[in-house]
Amino acid sequence: MQGFSAYFRDKITTIRMSINQTRSDNKIFGCIVAHCIRTETLHLPPRSHPKHI
Repeated sequence: MQGFSAYFRDKITTIRMSINQTRSDNKIFGCIVAHCIRTETLHLPPRSHPKHI
Protein backbone atom coordinates (compact mmCIF):
# COMPACT_ATOMS: atom_id res chain seq x y z
CA MET A 1 0.00 0.00 0.00
CA GLN A 2 2.87 2.36 0.77
CA GLY A 3 4.23 2.05 -2.76
CA PHE A 4 0.76 2.81 -4.05
CA SER A 5 0.48 6.16 -2.23
CA ALA A 6 4.04 7.01 -3.23
CA TYR A 7 3.11 6.33 -6.84
CA PHE A 8 0.12 8.65 -6.57
CA ARG A 9 2.16 11.37 -4.88
CA ASP A 10 4.64 11.12 -7.76
CA LYS A 11 1.81 11.31 -10.30
CA ILE A 12 0.28 14.36 -8.61
CA THR A 13 3.62 16.20 -8.63
CA THR A 14 4.12 15.40 -12.31
CA ILE A 15 0.58 16.54 -13.11
CA ARG A 16 1.09 19.76 -11.12
CA MET A 17 4.30 20.49 -12.99
CA SER A 18 2.68 19.82 -16.35
CA ILE A 19 -0.31 22.01 -15.40
CA ASN A 20 2.02 24.91 -14.62
CA GLN A 21 3.78 24.31 -17.94
CA THR A 22 0.56 24.05 -19.94
CA ARG A 23 -0.80 27.22 -18.35
CA SER A 24 1.72 29.33 -20.28
CA ASP A 25 1.36 27.09 -23.34
CA ASN A 26 -2.43 27.37 -23.23
CA LYS A 27 -2.24 31.14 -23.73
CA ILE A 28 -0.32 30.63 -26.96
CA PHE A 29 -2.35 27.55 -27.93
CA GLY A 30 -5.62 29.33 -27.14
CA CYS A 31 -4.65 32.22 -29.39
CA ILE A 32 -3.81 29.86 -32.24
CA VAL A 33 -7.02 27.86 -31.79
CA ALA A 34 -9.14 31.01 -31.58
CA HIS A 35 -7.47 32.30 -34.75
CA CYS A 36 -8.04 28.97 -36.54
CA ILE A 37 -11.70 28.88 -35.48
CA ARG A 38 -12.15 32.48 -36.60
CA THR A 39 -10.66 31.83 -40.05
CA GLU A 40 -12.58 28.54 -40.40
CA THR A 41 -15.92 30.17 -39.59
CA LEU A 42 -15.27 32.91 -42.13
CA HIS A 43 -14.80 30.32 -44.88
CA LEU A 44 -17.95 28.37 -44.02
CA PRO A 45 -21.40 29.52 -45.15
CA PRO A 46 -23.63 30.73 -42.27
CA ARG A 47 -26.10 27.88 -42.92
CA SER A 48 -23.61 25.31 -41.62
CA HIS A 49 -23.88 26.93 -38.17
CA PRO A 50 -27.38 26.12 -36.85
CA LYS A 51 -26.60 27.95 -33.58
CA HIS A 52 -26.48 31.27 -35.41
CA ILE A 53 -29.99 30.89 -36.83
